Amino acid sequence: MKKTLLIGLFSAMALGAYAQGTINFNDRAGDATFHIYSPQTSGVAQNGSTATDVPAGSFVFGSGSVLIGGSSGAAGLPVNYGFGNNFTAQLYAAPGTGDAASSLLPVTQYVALFRQTPQAVLAGTFIPATPSPDAGIPNTSGGSATVAVAAWYNAGGTITSLAEAEADLVPWGESLPVNLTALGTVTGTPVPNPAEDLVGIQSFSLQTQTIPEPSTIALCVLGAGAFLARRKK
Repeated sequence: MKKTLLIGLFSAMALGAYAQGTINFNDRAGDATFHIYSPQTSGVAQNGSTATDVPAGSFVFGSGSVLIGGSSGAAGLPVNYGFGNNFTAQLYAAPGTGDAASSLLPVTQYVALFRQTPQAVLAGTFIPATPSPDAGIPNTSGGSATVAVAAWYNAGGTITSLAEAEADLVPWGESLPVNLTALGTVTGTPVPNPAEDLVGIQSFSLQTQTIPEPSTIALCVLGAGAFLARRKK
C-alpha cells in the first residue's frame, strides 16, 4: 500500500513539474506587437500603444525617444541605443492574475537580445526566445499568469538582470503588467496547447537614472553644523 502511495505521489510531482504554462516570448506576434524605446528627454518612463502596435493605439513617444536596436554599433558608453546587443529583454511573471508588478519574478528561459538588422520595421523589437525544451512559467499549471516585459542596457553583457541595471544606474524599463489566461502546455493529448502570445503588453520606454544631488537645505544644514562644530572647538 505504501509503495503504491509513493508511486502515485512521485507521479503527481512529475506531472506538476511539466504542467507549466508557456508563452510566445515575441514582441512581433500576429495578435500582439509592441516596441521598446530609449528614454524620454525628461527621463520619465512612458507606456502606451502606438499606431504601429497590435492592437493599435494613438499614443506617441517623443521628447528624444528612439526605437532601440535595428542598426549596428558598439557596446560601451555613451549608450548607443541603435545597437541591439547593448540591450536585454526578459519576461517577469507570477502565477494567477492581478499580481502587482513588484511581485513578479524573472523567468530565466524567456530572455533575449534586441535586433540589429538594419530594417526600420524591426527597430524597437527583440529576437524571439525559443527555449528548447520550453519548461514554461513556474507554478502556472492552472493556465494563467500575470506577466510583464523588462528591458535594460547590459553594458556588453556584463549586466545580466534588471536588479543589476537599477543598482548600476543604467537605462532600464518595464511594461505594465497584464493577465494571460490561456497559457500553452508542455504536454497534452493529442497535442500540447500552443504557447500564448503576449497579448495586452503595451510599448514602453526606458528611463534614465542619476545619483540624486544633495538638496540646498541639506547642504545648508551640513554647513551650519560644520560651522558650529568649528566655533565650539
